[in-house]
Amino acid sequence: MQLVHEQPDFEFFLRGADGRSALVNDRRLTASFIVAPDRLLEGWPATDAAKLTPDDLAPLLALQPELVVLGTGGTQAFPPPAAQAACLSRGIG
Repeated sequence: MQLVHEQPDFEFFLRGADGRSALVNDRRLTASFIVAPDRLLEGWPATDAAKLTPDDLAPLLALQPELVVLGTGGTQAFPPPAAQAACLSRGIG
């Protein structure tokens, strides 16, 4: 997938993903991370969307996002209901 929409005042951009890695700015990342317009948090311990807990989402929720795009690799996966509720109850899409 190629992502091209950019905002000039953002420091970090997700430029693309292929199911095995993601391109943030000019860096190819192959492990879990969180990206926001003003920061890149590498080494996020979450590795399996199907096992995410609300506690796993704490560093992400601390950023107060409006929208979360969860990359799950080559196969689409959904987090458990409790993890989804942690976002939805805060009005996060």
